[in-house]
Parts: sequence; C-alpha cells; structure tokens
Amino acid sequence: MLSDEKVKNGGQVHIELGNTLKHDAEYVLNQMGLTLTDAVRLFLRQVVKERELPFLVHYSAKIPNKKTLAAMDEIDNGKSQKITTEGLQKLWDNH
Repeated sequence: MLSDEKVKNGGQVHIELGNTLKHDAEYVLNQMGLTLTDAVRLFLRQVVKERELPFLVHYSAKIPNKKTLAAMDEIDNGKSQKITTEGLQKLWDNH
C-alpha cells in the first residue's frame, strides 16, 4: 500500500501508443462516454480491487490450427499410424 504522502500527491503515467491505436481507442471510448484517461483509471482501479487483470488474456499462438486439431483427433481416436525414427527419416528425406 502507498504511504499517505504518495497518495496525496497523485501521479501521472506516460504511455507510448501508436497513433492508430490511440485514435481507435479514443473513438470507441468516446462512444461509451469515456476518455482514455477514464478508461486507464477504471482499469487500474479494477486491478487493485481484484488483484488480477479484469479480463482473460489469450495467446493465439497457443491455439492449434485446423491441421493440428485434425492430427490430435486422429491420435485421440486411435486412427494415427505409428512410425519409427527410421521411417520418419525416410519421410523427411523424400520431401
């Protein structure tokens, strides 16, 4: 927790944003009746209150594509074929 002195003085945060992100965010927030400052303040208050991010963070790199999902389905359903390291090497060499 911050000392009373720090709380009284407040503070400023400087955030580097690309022009497009800043413009797009301001446009959307304006439609909600908020400024960018209001939104950041709301976000930070929620972080402090809940002690976590107020939303789930998803990384698309961890989402398998259709080909990977199909391969996983084959394995789960016993439809995959077993291959030796030698067989894998032959496949690799032929490509």
